Amino acid sequence: MVQVSLGLNVDQTDRCHSFCSHAIQNPEQLMQVEDAQLDQRFHENPLVTGSPDIRFYAGMPLLDKDGFALGSLCVIDQKPRLLTQVQQKALRTLAQQVIDKLSLLGLIKEKISMFSFFKSLKPSINYAVFLLFRSLRRTF
Repeated sequence: MVQVSLGLNVDQTDRCHSFCSHAIQNPEQLMQVEDAQLDQRFHENPLVTGSPDIRFYAGMPLLDKDGFALGSLCVIDQKPRLLTQVQQKALRTLAQQVIDKLSLLGLIKEKISMFSFFKSLKPSINYAVFLLFRSLRRTF
C-alpha cells in the first residue's frame, strides 16, 4: 500500500480506527464526514478525541481494474467543513489519476518482468534453434 501524508504526523492507523475502511465500503462514492465529533462512527475514535484532532474527512476510494479497493485518497482537517462541488470533482479526478499512475506502474513492472524472463530464456532458445537446424540438416 502506498501512503503519503502532508501536514499530518500520523503515518498509519489501525483498521479499527481508520476512516478509510468506512470510505471503501461504498467504493463508487466519495465519503464526507463534516464533523467527526458528531458522527456516531467516529465520535469515540482516538484520532478524533486526541491528536491529530480530526474533525473533517473526505475520502474517495481507490479501485483497481477489478474493482478491488486499494485504499482511499483523502483530505482531513481539524475544523468541520464540507467540500464544494468543485472540490469534490477535483478529489474524484485526483483519485482516478492515482489509479491511472498505479496501473501504469504495474504495467511497466510487468513488462520489465517479461523482458527479464525472455532474456533469461535466450541461451535456451538459441540452443533449441541450433538443435532444430542440426536435425533439419540431417534430414535434407
